Amino acid sequence: MAIRVTCPNCRAKLQVRDEHAGKRGKCPKCGNALDVPNKLPVAEPSAFDTDLVPSTPRKSVPIPPPIPASHTQVDAPAFPADSSPEPARVDSASVVDVDIDVPARRRSATRRNATQPPWAWLAAGTAALIFATAGLIYALRPASSPRAASGEVAAARSAPQDGEPTAFNRAPFNPHPRADAADKPKPVAGAPLEDVVEYVKHGIVKIETSDSLNNRRGLGSGFVIDRSGLVATNYHVVSDASKADVVFNDGTRFGVEGYLAIDRHSDLAIIKLNGAPADVQALELNFGDGPRDAAQVYAIGHPQDNEFTTTGGIVGRVLHTTQLPADTRQWLTSTLEGSDDDLWIQHDAKIAPGNSGGPLINARGEVVGVNSWVNQKLGLGYAIHARHLHELERHQETAVVPLKLRRRSVPEPSQPQFAALLTASDRLKKLRAELASKNWRPQQDDDYVALDELARTITAIKYVQSNPGAQLPMPLDEQQAVIRECDQAVAELRSVPWRDGDQMRPINAHAGKDRAPYGGAFVFGRVKKVFSGDDAESALWIELVGSSEQYFLPLDEPITGLSAGDCVLVLGIAHPKTVAVGDNPLKPTKVPVLLSKVVLPLGKS
Repeated sequence: MAIRVTCPNCRAKLQVRDEHAGKRGKCPKCGNALDVPNKLPVAEPSAFDTDLVPSTPRKSVPIPPPIPASHTQVDAPAFPADSSPEPARVDSASVVDVDIDVPARRRSATRRNATQPPWAWLAAGTAALIFATAGLIYALRPASSPRAASGEVAAARSAPQDGEPTAFNRAPFNPHPRADAADKPKPVAGAPLEDVVEYVKHGIVKIETSDSLNNRRGLGSGFVIDRSGLVATNYHVVSDASKADVVFNDGTRFGVEGYLAIDRHSDLAIIKLNGAPADVQALELNFGDGPRDAAQVYAIGHPQDNEFTTTGGIVGRVLHTTQLPADTRQWLTSTLEGSDDDLWIQHDAKIAPGNSGGPLINARGEVVGVNSWVNQKLGLGYAIHARHLHELERHQETAVVPLKLRRRSVPEPSQPQFAALLTASDRLKKLRAELASKNWRPQQDDDYVALDELARTITAIKYVQSNPGAQLPMPLDEQQAVIRECDQAVAELRSVPWRDGDQMRPINAHAGKDRAPYGGAFVFGRVKKVFSGDDAESALWIELVGSSEQYFLPLDEPITGLSAGDCVLVLGIAHPKTVAVGDNPLKPTKVPVLLSKVVLPLGKS
């Protein structure tokens, strides 16, 4: 039972519990004094069983606002723990006090909440959960533009202000990150640089590569772009590799399974690791039009094998390949297969061999570019812009391609080299007869020319013999005649008692003069190193007898019975390419390639 009361001043209709009958209080709306009459029978009390409640319908509880983008906690309460949302209704704490002539303030927020029915709290809780979730989704949404939505590269403003959203890949490509690798909190805007670098270093790797001959090929840098084990680097860091390992900042080492994407023009590659540390951190890309000239940037990598080293500088300018000096453009085109559309960030943060593939970051720890090369005369580094990497991420393969299937291989002689073999049988007979008549001791320039021609012809025949797809358009019996003559010439060369003083040194001295690409090379060398690979591949590194000239010989079959210091007679074809050999990948020896199918051991002579 309850007593109905109407305020004589504001005409508000109220309900009062029957125990207050005959007492005096104040209207909670206008504060005017009112008298509670004796008990009168009324309907059952409403759900709002407060001391004094307006009978007008109650408005709903206001919905909490979306969580702002800077909010990092997803489990924060919608309201502070020590306060409650104020409903849009008359404060139910203003009640009639039956003992004194003032409104009572005894009911706390906790007691008021306890009096609410279960269905009301269920509805309010559901609404709060829905809108808190919506706020969280809104806060974590990536910056986008109509161009980005249509698949084009997003173009952010060149100079975002503090707190202004920038274009970077907040969402990793792997939507299900490792369960044991919780994200570290990203340093807030204005955090000390050392905190930013410490955060970023958990995503930096050192890359060590080797070729199929187990020859250590290179050392470079890279950075994680997805916690599942995706790493970005320069293509030239891994282009000659058959296998590679990466080392993280904590010393853990993982193998490289292969490529997921390659862009030779921008010198970029995305590789997949066979694992990653639990605390691995994926770095964010800022692929807008910036950074601005004179913006502060930092390079992190392994210059000259100084691991995980940070250097700082400023941006000189952001420019396209066409804006570079002519000689630099020519070098880019020939060395890195560069494109005129490539966008470069010129900066003066100190970088050196070993930095290639490492990130160039801004003060917020976002990757703005990938360090690719350096002008050592001017001390200026160049990083390929992050927008190229962002574009490459969108074109990843679905399956991993092993490194050795995409390595740069040494080309074989071109098809025109085989054209001269149509008359090779007769020419070989004549050359062999002339040189044998002089006991294989050249006496004039024509004799040296004959040796080189013999070497080129025999090598070309052997390549045809080992490559059925390169067979000549000549009858089978003529091909067999050429091969027999070639084998007889090699057998005779094997039987010659070659001597150092009057044969090897004079022949080598001539061999170093005016050798044209794809010309023959009849040389004597001492083995510097024998390379043996995992796939039955092998190679020799030789130095010519009596000379400092060196050659690298890729071979099809494993080398047996040879070791460092042995002397060999090599018949080959000079190739214009060079390879890097040596134990220090940061200071390799560039050695020209000699294509050969005939290597005759001569012992320690």
